[in-house]
Amino acid sequence: MDIYNYSASTGEFISHDVADESPLEPGVYLIPALATTIKPPETTENEAAVFDKENQSWNVVLDYRGTSLWDKLSASKVTVLLGQTPDELNATPVVPTIDYPTWDDGSSAWVTDAAAQLSAVTSAANAEIENLLTTATTKIAPLQDAVDLGIATTEETASLTAWKTYRVAVNRVPTQSGYPTTIDWPPVPE
Repeated sequence: MDIYNYSASTGEFISHDVADESPLEPGVYLIPALATTIKPPETTENEAAVFDKENQSWNVVLDYRGTSLWDKLSASKVTVLLGQTPDELNATPVVPTIDYPTWDDGSSAWVTDAAAQLSAVTSAANAEIENLLTTATTKIAPLQDAVDLGIATTEETASLTAWKTYRVAVNRVPTQSGYPTTIDWPPVPE
């Protein structure tokens, strides 16, 4: 006798098997737990047959677990449960392949989030400014000490002026007309 096994957690069809005949009762078949003699319906892509124990019947349920989906708000991969649909999850099977993706319902495609891109570029530029200012301040400190103590050489005095000029130029980078997307970085003193 044919039997159809289903999952204890989801009720979905797992496999087809053959029941053994009872050795004590000929003509009686041993149906294991989580199995039925009711044949599941045929399913297509993104569908699963799920057994309803209470009604002793199979239902066809949407199944997108094998489909990679991405959240339209965060562009992150979504974990899908049996019965959930892309619409319910606000997800799409379209892979976000661009930097700073945001979903555009009008074109049903990922487009570049200009605000997020600008924010990232600005953050990177600001981090580089801070890094360059730290380097300049580190170079300036001992040179300034030598000048303050009146023991600076001509080279040290010239180097101090160059590094201070550089530090001022780095501080002015955010005032450039193309900032933060186009930056003319000042040359580092020798």
